[in-house]
Amino acid sequence: FQQVFGFLLLTGIFNYVNSELPPSIKICSPSDTECIKVAIENSLLILQKDPSLLHVASIQPIEVDKWVVPAGGIIVLFEQVYTNIKCYNFGFSTVESVQSQIQNTSLIFSINIYNPQIEFKADYEFKNTTFVKIPTISKGKVSHKLSNYKAQINITGDIIGQGDEKYVSVTSVKINLDISGYISKFQTGNFFLDTITNKVFNTNWQLIFWEMKPALHQMFEHAFQKVMSPVFLAFPYSELFLD
Repeated sequence: FQQVFGFLLLTGIFNYVNSELPPSIKICSPSDTECIKVAIENSLLILQKDPSLLHVASIQPIEVDKWVVPAGGIIVLFEQVYTNIKCYNFGFSTVESVQSQIQNTSLIFSINIYNPQIEFKADYEFKNTTFVKIPTISKGKVSHKLSNYKAQINITGDIIGQGDEKYVSVTSVKINLDISGYISKFQTGNFFLDTITNKVFNTNWQLIFWEMKPALHQMFEHAFQKVMSPVFLAFPYSELFLD
């Protein structure tokens, strides 16, 4: 029942949206990876200028409500809670390569992107926190800058419906990322506390990044799915892909 209800709901939303794919985005065969690469690049250009053309709320920034980094590891022995997150610069990414395939009724894409600098800003709170035996329980604002961001984004979408009502429902987004630098700036209004926190994070960024990487993957996966799902919902399969 839930699957039927979900399909009817999505179909109703799709029929409600008056969608016309921007002419710069070429319709591609799912197996034509070069065509898909160009289509993604043109989509990013549109998202930079007017994301509403692709039924996306915002790309600069992409907003995420909450992100929690669990305690564990060597340095990050405490839970990190981030809220009101704003991710910047994804629209300026370069698409390096694309692979695609159809398996039964699923579309599978593997997209490699590069970006010289990704930044996200948020409110944060650290509880039960100690750095070098100094209590550093804190709450405030933070910005994280990730340099030379490289990511492989693996997207799976189910092909649902028939004819003009056939569309792609994004069911999974998984990423694997790597960076060459990570700069954090914590701001609480307490100069002494901010100096300690920033020094610990920035001096030990490689180890901290390794410890936070699984949670970073989850946050960026959520952000990417938030951008991609409305696009596939707004445009039927026949407007995006050739059979």
